[in-house]
Amino acid sequence: MERVEKMVKKLFSSIEEKVGKKINSRRTKSSFRKIFPKNERAQAAMEFMMTYGWAVIGVMIALAALAISGVLSTNLFVPEGCFLPAGIACMDSRINSTNIQIVITNNAGGPLTIINATVTENNGGGFCYTEITPYFVKEKESAALDIIGCDNGVPGEKYKGKIILNYKVDNLISHEVEGTIAQEIATG
Repeated sequence: MERVEKMVKKLFSSIEEKVGKKINSRRTKSSFRKIFPKNERAQAAMEFMMTYGWAVIGVMIALAALAISGVLSTNLFVPEGCFLPAGIACMDSRINSTNIQIVITNNAGGPLTIINATVTENNGGGFCYTEITPYFVKEKESAALDIIGCDNGVPGEKYKGKIILNYKVDNLISHEVEGTIAQEIATG
């Protein structure tokens, strides 16, 4: 308590030096206590915390209700389709529970020879792989690839995975491109 009084006196003396007037510390303390009695300050703080506490709980309950009802499902925001980098365009795709079909168009500037295609599984843990008998695609033409032997999940669920294509342009240097595929799993 003595320490607090010393700090208050020091504060008042520094203010007095700057202002040039003598401050009656006893009067200032008492007027402060009259305006804000200790028990009223505590009550105001408690009311503040309770009001905002209930508001936060209400927001959390509303978010939980939205999450349970499926409104906040991340699957609603996954764009559907097949996306590959420049050079090879993915024009169409279809996913069922055991295979993935993609249609690609050659925009690489020369004829392509596709060597193999790999697609990650839905959870990203494993993969399905298709070794293709080198498949020749002329410039600006399209080709359909079947990637078989996959376990993609149950029809109606969303599938999201990575596509990796290995190819050669003009039968010279091997290239590897990585893209994404996201789509609802079809029946059959």
